[in-house]
Amino acid sequence: MDRGSAQKVFWYIPPSYQGPALIRGSRLDGPQLVRFGPGRVPSPELHIDVGETTSWQGQPPGSRGRPSTVRVKKPGCYAFQIDGTSFSRIVVFVTDLAR
Repeated sequence: MDRGSAQKVFWYIPPSYQGPALIRGSRLDGPQLVRFGPGRVPSPELHIDVGETTSWQGQPPGSRGRPSTVRVKKPGCYAFQIDGTSFSRIVVFVTDLAR
């Protein structure tokens, strides 16, 4: 897989939501997927399980978070779909892969 562009992203889950989360992504103006994590073929999905967290200074009580690497292969318009047991959100972003 062509590595394209990789960025670190910290996924934050507020204390008001205690369930699992599933994050997927794809390009809106082309066929490419967003990939998550390291390796030759990173995963097309990121799962954040109940109770899974990384601790950080100033962490609000009951909140959770997980760092990940997010990869896109080509410049364009992309979206994350973030699903929980009681919600679904879409986050749109544009990248030109410039560094």
